[in-house]
Amino acid sequence: MNEHNKTILVMGGSGFIGSALCERLAIMGYKINLLTRSPDRLRLQVSFPCSLFAWNGKKIPADAVKGVCAVVNLVGQGIADKAWSKEYRKQILDSRIDSVEALYKALEEQKDHPEVIIQASAMGYYFGSSDHQEKVEDSEVGGGFLSEVCKAWEESAKKLEKFSRLARIRIGLVLGWEGGALPQLWNLYSMGLGSSLGSGKQWMNWIHVKDLVGVFVTALEDKSYSGPYNGVAPGNISNKEFHKCLSEYTRSFSWLAAPSISLKMIMGARSSLLLDNYKVVPKKLEDAGFKFNFGKFNEAMTDLLSERQNPKYHYFTCRQWLPKKIEEIWPFFADARNLEKITPPWLKFKVVAGEPESIGQDSSFKYALKIHGLPIKWHSKIKAWIPNEQFTDIQTKGPYRLWSHRHLFHPLAGGTLMEDRVEYGLPFAPFSHVALPFVQKDLNKIFSYRKKVIADLLGNGNA
Repeated sequence: MNEHNKTILVMGGSGFIGSALCERLAIMGYKINLLTRSPDRLRLQVSFPCSLFAWNGKKIPADAVKGVCAVVNLVGQGIADKAWSKEYRKQILDSRIDSVEALYKALEEQKDHPEVIIQASAMGYYFGSSDHQEKVEDSEVGGGFLSEVCKAWEESAKKLEKFSRLARIRIGLVLGWEGGALPQLWNLYSMGLGSSLGSGKQWMNWIHVKDLVGVFVTALEDKSYSGPYNGVAPGNISNKEFHKCLSEYTRSFSWLAAPSISLKMIMGARSSLLLDNYKVVPKKLEDAGFKFNFGKFNEAMTDLLSERQNPKYHYFTCRQWLPKKIEEIWPFFADARNLEKITPPWLKFKVVAGEPESIGQDSSFKYALKIHGLPIKWHSKIKAWIPNEQFTDIQTKGPYRLWSHRHLFHPLAGGTLMEDRVEYGLPFAPFSHVALPFVQKDLNKIFSYRKKVIADLLGNGNA
């Protein structure tokens, strides 16, 4: 497939997996059409250039699908987001089936059709199986809610073969810092609260997000890819091994374990996500010659931790794409007077001492602000100042046990991908775990405000 000047429709592209995939596609030269229920809100959030099309979850605008060379469908209500009430089970199933039906109807109205459709599925396809054998792509579907959802999902998608080559990716536990389970697990482990689950013998069928993106890209471009593929790494490990590895990097103890009964009491039916995993093997990917960059768990963790400077602490990341080159936007961040502009007004932020105009290596600042009405004094210092690439501000005095905020700038598709990496530690750990949800909520709110202001001041290039 000649990728240049070709367009791909990505459904569900603003999530963790979709964002990583779309960034890769943008680097490769593809144009991206993205469906969203809230174009104005999403315009500030995406980390890649794209054309946004509003939809209601059931009808795709004709212009969004017209002339595309491929479609990737990642739409689906999160299975771990809420308790599985009767109503939420219906939402989980309907969100998946409705997206497939909408795509079918949209393609039926088009004269020309995409070369390939990549449909997401999940390893829940095998959950509830009557045997404990390794699961490959032609293994029988399991039994229970998750397997029923995946079966219906995939059966619905099969009719899309009427229009295009169809590949279905049964996705496992995706490892990355921008979403999925790892950030939530890391918060527990960094407070010393991580544990193995139940017997610890159940399998963790994981995959590095970079390798999963590679699976999707290969399925897009290799015409031999069709049918189901297990989107997991070959280096499966048990939950007990998974826990031991994470404990080595954090404050948790390898001997801690959470009994199955407690998980079932807390999570209800959702506990099957943690307790009932079978060993899933990526047989078709390996037979096709797909090369995993991170086939073993320690390789994946080494890569993921390579971007961390203080891995024992909590981690917050966000990304934003701007349609200007790095050289055009760097001066904005090098001007100390702009700090107050991009800080939410409810924080009552004020620079009370420091360099009045310029920021550079070893610049120091003293701030006054209020957090939920409580006056705070904050001192910070600039480290690792590399013009047009990155800089880091660290807290030298303030409310956190640790605060290190790295600002990175990457060229992407003629513009700039800005990345914030914040590592932070709360005082009085592990007792501070009760405050963590409130801190996370505040960080999301603060950085959402920053994104909006930065987009308004520096321009946003999405259609």
